[in-house]
Amino acid sequence: MRSSACGIFPRETLDKKGGGVTVYFEKPALLLLALLVFLPLLFPRVRRAIPIPSLMVVRESTAARLFRYIWQTATVLSWSAAFLAATIIVAWPLEDKSEFQRKEKVRKICVVGDMSTSMSGEGVKRLQEILHAFVDKRKGDWMCLTAYSGSPGQEGGARVIQPLTPDIALMHKAIDRLQSGMFGSHTAIGEGIWTTAFALRERELQAMEKKKIFIDLLRLREEMKEGVRTYFLYVTGLLGKQENEVMVFFTDGYYNTGLHPSVAMSIVIALGIRMYVGILDPTGATGLSQDTAEARQHEMKMAAKKTGGGYFRGKNYDEIAGFYDTIDRIERREMVVEISSTTRAVFDKFGWALPFLTGAYIVMAVTFIRIRGKKKGVRQ
Repeated sequence: MRSSACGIFPRETLDKKGGGVTVYFEKPALLLLALLVFLPLLFPRVRRAIPIPSLMVVRESTAARLFRYIWQTATVLSWSAAFLAATIIVAWPLEDKSEFQRKEKVRKICVVGDMSTSMSGEGVKRLQEILHAFVDKRKGDWMCLTAYSGSPGQEGGARVIQPLTPDIALMHKAIDRLQSGMFGSHTAIGEGIWTTAFALRERELQAMEKKKIFIDLLRLREEMKEGVRTYFLYVTGLLGKQENEVMVFFTDGYYNTGLHPSVAMSIVIALGIRMYVGILDPTGATGLSQDTAEARQHEMKMAAKKTGGGYFRGKNYDEIAGFYDTIDRIERREMVVEISSTTRAVFDKFGWALPFLTGAYIVMAVTFIRIRGKKKGVRQ
């Protein structure tokens, strides 16, 4: 499967400049089964249960002993190799292979709007004006639009308004559809970040599904909330980091419902998405104490810096407009963009080894037992 790290550039326009390969296991814990290959060496009863012949020799010619020893060794090795091959396959290996790279200025940019009820009236109109101006400056980029608000005590509350597109006209139409209170009255910042991160990877996810590689976002979300990182590492390993993705996030308040922002920020950081956060000083009640509001503001500031992006706080919409102008200037530098492919490498390429090695072991073990039986009969 060709899962592009940028996801949008035609393959024939890229310059080939080497690459690298990383293998991930969907079920790494099953690799511990490989230790069972040593059981015959540790427990005599297990060794006798498996048809691995003894290496003791009887009165035979030197050539016969040598043949017997070679045959015994090959039998043991074929059994071990078959068992190890089976262990690797059930651990379900996946290969992430970077094949091409080129320098590029084009970016995938997703702008995110706070649509809580505090944005009603002039708030939404001013934000729409700023977003229209920003989009006009980014011709040639691929862009998307997401929005969030949220209901108290509930998860969800964020949607993709316009998926990734190079069509500026579609972006303008999507911006015009923004309304305060679209998904509730509160400020579900974590939901907005989560939805936007995967909106930027929509094309990669679709390409994976065509190859029967599915990512369970609900499972990922629940495990991350519980602090379990196994599936998180698997998913972020599959998707990989990118250099050309940008999230431009706006809010006029602080997180007060939905997914905790720190959970969503873990995904943003792992995927290499640069996040710029613009906060307009709250114009309405947030339901938070001053200390809590300041603590959450600090969390957002530190998280944005970790992504390589930035944080800005404005007192009015004119200052917020300057924030978008600053991002436009920063995000003009040339980058190296990689195109990578992800496949079930070991299973697809080497799955034939399991039946071959198993068959070889059975033939060699049975043949040796018959040879040993004939030798015993002769001695008797």
